[in-house]
Amino acid sequence: MQLARSYSDKVYYNENVIEVAWRRGSVEVNTASSSVEGRRFYSDGSWVVVSVQGVGENLERLEKSLVKIKRGGKGFLVLGDYCSGSWRTGSMSDIDSIVELVDYIAKNIGGGEVIVLAENTVREIVNDYTRCREEKTVYEIEVYAEKHDGIHYAIGSAGVAFTGSLKDAWRIVDELVEEALRKLKANLNAQKLSVLDSGKWTLILGYEASGAFFHELAHLLEGDQPGSLPVGTRISTTSITVYDDPYYPWSPTRRMFDDEAVESVRKPLVEDGEIVDHLHTRESAAKTILDGREARPGQARGLFHKPKAMHSTLVVAGGDWRVRELVEETRKGLLIDGIIRAELRGQTVTIYPEAAWLVEKEIEKPVKLRLIRLPLLKALITIDAMTRTSRLRHSFEKGHRVAEIAPMIRLQGVVEA
Repeated sequence: MQLARSYSDKVYYNENVIEVAWRRGSVEVNTASSSVEGRRFYSDGSWVVVSVQGVGENLERLEKSLVKIKRGGKGFLVLGDYCSGSWRTGSMSDIDSIVELVDYIAKNIGGGEVIVLAENTVREIVNDYTRCREEKTVYEIEVYAEKHDGIHYAIGSAGVAFTGSLKDAWRIVDELVEEALRKLKANLNAQKLSVLDSGKWTLILGYEASGAFFHELAHLLEGDQPGSLPVGTRISTTSITVYDDPYYPWSPTRRMFDDEAVESVRKPLVEDGEIVDHLHTRESAAKTILDGREARPGQARGLFHKPKAMHSTLVVAGGDWRVRELVEETRKGLLIDGIIRAELRGQTVTIYPEAAWLVEKEIEKPVKLRLIRLPLLKALITIDAMTRTSRLRHSFEKGHRVAEIAPMIRLQGVVEA
């Protein structure tokens, strides 16, 4: 691949958003739009990025101001593998159709909140080598069922984001309502575990918790991250396969090119439990090539800041277990049903469960947990079961939407009751 010390391009981003929300009987409809134009310059290891909202007559003045800031270093970018063309994915809905969907969900959850967001974006990158443009519509649905009877208060949530049309939402809306109500019921009836129950447990991570776990693993596969795990590292004795798939159907992060105009490609990251590649920007790929190893960019995120290596849709290949079989073959454990949040500190993943269940060869009863800790590399080695079925999870990382497709998994972790 050709390497270059300097580079420049023009970037454009336009966004139109419709948000309809139902909150405890009150209804809100909000619309917003914005248009941003920017210029990016790379020279010997340093970036200069300037952008303005609307018409860009101030770009040149901003650029001159930033050049005064001291920069330095040596570096290269990979050139080549550029996309070329224009694409359109999904279709924008009208407000009345979104209101109809929100009304249906609100009537079925009883109390709480329902938020439906329709987001149409246009992303365009122009440089000396190519011009590529992508228009995409993403829908996001968040459901929060709640109950407060004067003594007990509980909430259960469910959410999804996808690229497509609003009619796709009607295929899954009843499933979202059912999931939110299931978690609500569990939290209303959950019993506290004894402090003596804190410690090592067999854990079944539901689809959302499993996706969050592998999301944190992806941070250690970023080629521009100083603490990334080296290629060739064995992270599991089982046949775990993980890849980044920017073309995954229906995913909200589906994209034909990354934010450096590099053509998207399905990239294997872990094969049979061994790391085989990293997520790369054009700069981190150049560093890897100069170190004598192969690397392909295409996973850069960020039009208006220094590009960051990040997954789009992280796909974890499923196993051969049925969900019922997984439960019946667990003598004593905990099922993590949804998460409030997850975080990575060092190489330990901490998950704060939304709902949890005690499992003793069957789902026994809902329980309250404070958190679970999963030392990442140790936990990966203990995975001994993965379901055939997988589900999509979405979230935001540094302001960018990311997604994971993951099966339910069984492993060992530490519980704080």
